[in-house]
Amino acid sequence: MRRPLLIPAALLLLFLGGAASARVFENLGRVAQPPAGSRPGWSLAYSARWTLNGSRAEVDVWSASEPLAAALDHLRAEASRQGDIAAFLPGSAMAWGAVGGHGRMTRFLCTTSESGRQTLVFRFSQSEADFHRAVAGPAEGGLPDSLRAPPGARPVFTAANEDSGTTIAVFTADGTPGEACAFMAESLAGNGWSPALGKTGSIGPMGFYLRRDALCGFSAKMSGHDGSCVVTVWHRRLKTGD
Repeated sequence: MRRPLLIPAALLLLFLGGAASARVFENLGRVAQPPAGSRPGWSLAYSARWTLNGSRAEVDVWSASEPLAAALDHLRAEASRQGDIAAFLPGSAMAWGAVGGHGRMTRFLCTTSESGRQTLVFRFSQSEADFHRAVAGPAEGGLPDSLRAPPGARPVFTAANEDSGTTIAVFTADGTPGEACAFMAESLAGNGWSPALGKTGSIGPMGFYLRRDALCGFSAKMSGHDGSCVVTVWHRRLKTGD
């Protein structure tokens, strides 16, 4: 059975669009500088400038042909080589991490494949000023005008990439995931969106909808505390040829 943690990663890549040309990963702490060398088995799958909670960020996705533990060892070694401070919270299938130094903060989300021989490394790098603005949370919901969050929803995280026309927004909302998904489906249908997956456009706690020039997806799950749920909404403006 496929690891569930890789499903959001695959969906994220789908909505990001346009993979960058493959390059070999090496330099971690200097976003503005090209790689200083090569790392066998590491290739760059995606790279772009994003806005996270209203703050600028460089977002990269790397594919590493090695287990999660080996990938983390490389991240730690590269941070040490550059004189930066690194901290990682590893698990059996996923790890979070952060590297700080030289006026930048770089965060990592690493997930491993079912076989354990391949690792995806999501890298988010910001200046310290942009990092502190981002961790304060979004000032507003960040959704396009054609989309509405459930009533009383509280924004947690927003991300946007103008080049690909992609927006991602995360909210917490009162009620169950089913209620949140039902609201999103009804709201989208009322604004001219059509189901992309059969009559309902939904698979369990997820939904996908199309409009003339856009694709929208949403998901909801219980937050694990205070009886609220977490709602994630993806929106991508389609271009000719998509």
